[in-house]
Amino acid sequence: MTNSVNEPASDRPPATSDFGATPETVELTPQTTIGRFKISTDVLRAYTMVFALIAIWIYFHYSTNQIFLDPRNFSNLMRQTAVTGVLAVGMLMVIITGQIDLSVGSVVGLAGGIAAIAQGWLGWGLVPSLAAGIAVGIAIGATQGALTAYVNIPAFIVTLGGLLAWRGVILGLSRGETIPIRLQQFKSLGQDYVGPLVGWIVAAIAVAAIVWFALARSRTRRRHGLAEPGMASSCCE
Repeated sequence: MTNSVNEPASDRPPATSDFGATPETVELTPQTTIGRFKISTDVLRAYTMVFALIAIWIYFHYSTNQIFLDPRNFSNLMRQTAVTGVLAVGMLMVIITGQIDLSVGSVVGLAGGIAAIAQGWLGWGLVPSLAAGIAVGIAIGATQGALTAYVNIPAFIVTLGGLLAWRGVILGLSRGETIPIRLQQFKSLGQDYVGPLVGWIVAAIAVAAIVWFALARSRTRRRHGLAEPGMASSCCE
């Protein structure tokens, strides 16, 4: 093979590094213009619901004579939505996989009813009663998950059946009667408040955990050469 004077002789095939990105091929971050402001589209998508939630809080705060964001009212709201929040985290994992769980309410009712029956009618302690409820939830989740993953029954069908079946199970076990709460500790789990010092400690740990996970995710994405979504890149500069 004959090479020109300015071209070095090489018989190797072209490598990927020979085709480096040129300035013309660099992708620009899409931006959304709102008035005179330009906001990253990814950031706008990620934080739109947060901004909407803040706006709703402000509206209700001033429409209720500034008592909506009062510490006592805020703690009541958080306590009342605790069960819904825990369920939402689990449902998020299901929805991310493209599935659905229609039986989550019935499963919660059955697991809670089992725990209540264990401490009220069977005389069990706090820990065994809670363990019984958790075990029932895990067993039902594993059964329905196995039917969906290994038997290839659609999650809609499996959980729709569970929606009716588990509601009937707890109705049969409780015989439609009110279950007395014998243990004060059992009642305190859903009604009592923690002290101010404990609350500040838990809040500080939660905020620190969120920041640590965000920074760790950002560093991992940088290490593997991946784009950093949202505001993660700006907070880690």
